[in-house]
Order: sequence, then C-alpha cells, then structure tokens
Amino acid sequence: MIRQISVFETIDDLNREVVNLIDYLLQSRPTISIALSGGSTPKALFDYWSKAKREFDYWKRIRLFWGDERCVPPDDEMSNFGMAVFLIDSRNQQIVTYTNIGGRTVQNAGRSQSKGVEASLRALFTDNLSASLSYGYTDATFTQYTVNNQAGQTVSYRGNHIPFAPQHTVALSADYSIPVNASLIDRLVINAQGTGVGRIYWNESNSVSQAFYTLVNGRITAEKGNIRFGVWTKNALNTGYQVFYFTSVGNEFAQKGKPAQYGVELNLTF
Repeated sequence: MIRQISVFETIDDLNREVVNLIDYLLQSRPTISIALSGGSTPKALFDYWSKAKREFDYWKRIRLFWGDERCVPPDDEMSNFGMAVFLIDSRNQQIVTYTNIGGRTVQNAGRSQSKGVEASLRALFTDNLSASLSYGYTDATFTQYTVNNQAGQTVSYRGNHIPFAPQHTVALSADYSIPVNASLIDRLVINAQGTGVGRIYWNESNSVSQAFYTLVNGRITAEKGNIRFGVWTKNALNTGYQVFYFTSVGNEFAQKGKPAQYGVELNLTF
C-alpha cells in the first residue's frame, strides 16, 4: 500500500481537504463510518465540518463512533461525548412532494433542525462468543415551513417531524462459534440479529406514520474445509411494516416490507 503524507499551511486548508475527502468517499458509498479522535486537537475540524455541512441527507449517511475516549462521565469537561452528539440547523430543507397529476417535485421547506446521538458497543465474551449493540436517536423537525392548502388557507408545519427520518434505530447482533471437528463438520456458527426502526412519519402533517417495529434474523452455518452450508431466516416473526408511503392523484400508496423468508445457501471457496 502506498501512503501519502500531506502538509498544509493552515488549519483551514487541512479542514477543507478532509471534508472534500469525505465528499469523495460518499460518491461511491451509501454510508461511511468515522471514528472521532480523542483530545482537543481535532476540535477545529469538527467545528468546521459541522458548519460546512448542514444538510440532513448528508449527515444521515455518516456513522460516528468514539475513539480514544477517556474513562469519565459523559458530562465531564474532559469527555468528548458531545462531539458525537449532532445538531444540524438547515436553512434550505428540501423535501419531495407528489403532485395531483401523478408527478413529483422537490420543494424548499424553509428551515429545519435535526439533533440526536449515536452510540455502539461491542463485547467479546469468549473466543467463541461475541455481541454488538448500536443505537441512534434523531429528532428532525421543521422550524419554519408554511404551505397553502386546497382551500387557500395557510398551514404551518412548524414543530412537525421531517418525513422519512426514523426517530430510533437499534441493532443487536450475537455470534457463537462451536468447534465440532467431526468427519463432516469442522465448525458451527450461529448468528442472531435483531433490528428496530421507528417511528417514521410519511408526510409533513405527520398524519400518517409507521410505528416502531422490530425484525429478527438468524443464520446457522456449518463449515468443512473450504465448504460452507447455511440455513437462514429474515423477518422470522413475520412482522408487518411499511417501508414507503405517499399520496398522488387523490390516492394513497404504501409499500409493505418483505414477509418472513427462509433459505439455504452453499458456498465453495478456492
């Protein structure tokens, strides 16, 4: 691997280059993960970054984690906890709306504010058992947004939640590896996952929403040399939920999430 060391004349030049690099990475990835460095040295970068990027759609694609964190309470002045708590004040919040003739447009919804926090934890209990937990909270609301309804009346959506922004996201995963060393199986790997999302509001008036829901997934894999055979399930409890909703031409449309799925797979590596 070739590594390049860049030296900048000013801290602003450095901050600008880092933010440009993140923009470049987002062009080819749906999301990226960034570990916030400890100490006060990178604070100038975090201040510059938060002011340069205020769009909600930008920050929802970035996952922030703590690195080199001190063993002090979150409210201690030596803690970097506040660096992973976000506050976005957007002055040009754009939303997608559907017209009465079947099309859709993007319009300026005025101002909005998004605040929240993300945290994650991973534990290795034994050499064969590990688990991880992550949680994200987002409170995204309009602070200034008025429209004229069909009756010609002015309606304010101030304080309403921004559509399609889940308030809570939770993911829990556990992996257990069982050495077998039998004639047909070397190892069994058991994986269980649980995810939770919601509440999600589907329109600006917040009259329609998807309540918080959970999905349970699982997989059991048997390994022998370079052969892996697995059985899996997704949405094992057959939870009903909506992944999309909109109105158009006076009608309501909703896309349901996938029902319970089961399958098998065989992998051979060379």
